[in-house]
Amino acid sequence: MLTSFFGNSRPINYLVLIVLIVGVLGTYQWVVIRPEVSLTQLGYVFLQWMVLAFIVFLFDFMLRKNTLTKSNTFAVLIFSIFTLSFPELMRYDSMLWTQLFLLLAMRRILSLQSPHRTRKKIVDAAIWITIASFFYFWALLFFLVLYIAMLKRPQVHYRMLLMPLVGLAAVVVIATAVQFLFFDSLPWFAYWTPSVDRSFGVYNQISWVLPAGVLLLLLIWAVSYRTIRMAKVPKKELPNYQIIHHWSIVALGAIVLAGQRTGVEILLLAPPVAIGITSYIERIEERWFQELLLVVLLLLPLLLFFF
Repeated sequence: MLTSFFGNSRPINYLVLIVLIVGVLGTYQWVVIRPEVSLTQLGYVFLQWMVLAFIVFLFDFMLRKNTLTKSNTFAVLIFSIFTLSFPELMRYDSMLWTQLFLLLAMRRILSLQSPHRTRKKIVDAAIWITIASFFYFWALLFFLVLYIAMLKRPQVHYRMLLMPLVGLAAVVVIATAVQFLFFDSLPWFAYWTPSVDRSFGVYNQISWVLPAGVLLLLLIWAVSYRTIRMAKVPKKELPNYQIIHHWSIVALGAIVLAGQRTGVEILLLAPPVAIGITSYIERIEERWFQELLLVVLLLLPLLLFFF
């Protein structure tokens, strides 16, 4: 049933997923988190819901534009399930914004295999990564993914390697100007510094261990499967195929180095894991196993209500 419904990319699929993710996380927000009832706060809550919906569409657009999966919504479903499994995202919403800007950056990075407007894509990706780092400092590690994608191009001029620094500098200059004009503060970047939280107490809760354990298990499964298949991937698709691997590794590094552990930073792994598991689902012939895997994943956020 699930494989039949999500095995294509009809508008109803996206509507169901958006209603589910906004409805469940919105309910959690009002029942558990209980934000302050004011016009400003209500406006911000509505903005969070809009960002959630936009992230779903953005992730799907990135998949289809770069042919990372076939014409289905399995990856978007898996990504949505993991997002639902960490409802504290609505409390620690800096990760919501980090995910948004990193997806915007990855969209540009994956499109680097096309020869058109290369410099603009590089600068755009650098800008989005830098903005993401304002919400989660170690998002800066995604510059590694950007440089790896650049080096995979057939011809790389040394000037092109400086383009990410242009994007980084542009954001820093604009941020400095805004801070000076509106807050009369120049050394704002003193607060934009690396730190590593060595406290892992937040990870001791079963409500985190269960979904995070499943996510990490699927990460190992996806990376192993895609590594075995790498030799069979067409040469044209190989660069982006490998970029997904690098995405997973860098995301894992950013999680380990978290400056403030809230538990929701594990969601940095959700997009590459969703892509990797979808690659597996698309190639197995046993329909019953596809169905079983999706049902088990769908039960994951439901089980969390008992903890």
